[in-house]
Amino acid sequence: MTLRGKLLVSIVTNLVLIASLLAFNSMMARQEEEHVRRLLRVHHQYTTLLDLKIAVNRHLTEAQAIFIYGKKADPGGFIQAAGEAAGRFDALDKLLAADGRDWLRRVREEYNLVHRELQLMTRLIALGRQAKAREHFSSVVAGRFNDIFAAIDRRIDTERRLLRQIETSYIRVNRRGNTVSIVALAAIFTVICVVSFLFFHAFGPRLRELMRGTERIAAGDLRTPVPVSGRDEFARLASAMNRMREELAASRRTLLEQSYYSGMADMVAGALHNVRNSLAPVNASLAEAGDRLGELTGSNAMAAAKEISACVEAPERLRALGEYVCLYCERLDEELPAIGRHIDAARAKIRTVEKVLQQQGRFAVAGRPMEEVAVEALVADALNLVRPGRVDIVVESGMPDVAVRTQPIVMAQVLANLVNNAVESIERAGVEPGRVWLSASLERRDGGSMLHIEVGDNGAGIEDDMLETIFRRGVSSKDTPSGLGLHWCANAVGALGGRIHAESAGPGQGAVFHVRLPAIA
Repeated sequence: MTLRGKLLVSIVTNLVLIASLLAFNSMMARQEEEHVRRLLRVHHQYTTLLDLKIAVNRHLTEAQAIFIYGKKADPGGFIQAAGEAAGRFDALDKLLAADGRDWLRRVREEYNLVHRELQLMTRLIALGRQAKAREHFSSVVAGRFNDIFAAIDRRIDTERRLLRQIETSYIRVNRRGNTVSIVALAAIFTVICVVSFLFFHAFGPRLRELMRGTERIAAGDLRTPVPVSGRDEFARLASAMNRMREELAASRRTLLEQSYYSGMADMVAGALHNVRNSLAPVNASLAEAGDRLGELTGSNAMAAAKEISACVEAPERLRALGEYVCLYCERLDEELPAIGRHIDAARAKIRTVEKVLQQQGRFAVAGRPMEEVAVEALVADALNLVRPGRVDIVVESGMPDVAVRTQPIVMAQVLANLVNNAVESIERAGVEPGRVWLSASLERRDGGSMLHIEVGDNGAGIEDDMLETIFRRGVSSKDTPSGLGLHWCANAVGALGGRIHAESAGPGQGAVFHVRLPAIA
């Protein structure tokens, strides 16, 4: 899954949790709203019942003042008390449910009956029958008032219990909603923390690998690749960085080669210029010597010598010829030292040319670019320079994963020259099947690491007396020396801080060339 997909999954998960929490809170809010409405309705019923009880109690108090304590009967007081109670009955009738209305109808009928009796009793008092009215009030009406109060009290107790139940249920719903909200928020927070942890745990090391790879590339290390894992954006970024690293390495090799060849061209141009300047006086000296030798032609002296040998009987002629020969010898004595000086000057100029060439050779070795190159890449570059043939060239497995700081072009030419020499040795000996192998290993020498490269063959071999001299100039086991030459290989390896030597069991036993270079651990 890509990074975008992982982020979308985490975002959708959090959105689902948040939406679920909002939906649950909305449901809990509706439940709480229903409980509040019920609580308000029951509380209104409860307070209305209390008001009804107060109104009925006021009516009872008015009746007691008339029928018990002998207050003057006032029909207006009864009517006002009854009207107030009727208003409470009407308000309560709007609040109660169907079963509550049945109860209210019975209580209201009972109250209306008591009210009519009180009105009749006031007429008895008006007729002077106070004792009869008092007795009837005490025995009948007061009991009915008590029944009405008892019924109202029972209903009040019922409403009070219902209020407590609704309050308890509301508190329970509220607590459950708060608990679920807290749990949901904790779950969202946990999911966010887990996703963040997984994100940093999964992508943190990969980001650090990318940063280290970028730092290595910025520092000039184009050999170590960036690890690639997965198929997400990080993997594509790592692959792109590896491609960039390879292209930079190829560009750097190209620039180094161009710089090297450009430097070599400048060096050759400078060498030719210096050689041309040094050869100019050599040519002048040799031309002067040639002119002087041309003047000393010996044809006349030879003719005089022949005539002397032939003219024995002419003394005068012999004397003249002898004088000519003497003069010619004197001229030779005068000119030969001058000619020798011109030749010595030419020889000195030639030695100067040799010094110029030696100096340019030192500049050529010192001016070659150095860079880090892996063993496998070095061997691969060398094999690209080997001429094709019918001999099997085998690169043994187990190449060490190390690099050397060297001149890749020079070392590739050295190894290619060794392989080409091995192939020519096999062809010269006529060995079938011919085999050339290359191997490499890491050695510890003098507190440092050395890369040991072997190039072996089963060809003509090397005689014992040539093993020590084969790397000297002009020494070769081939009939017609060709290629770069082992002398150049030895100088190139030595200039790079390495060593080279050869081993062979003798003629017909093949040979192994050992090249050791300082390695980068």
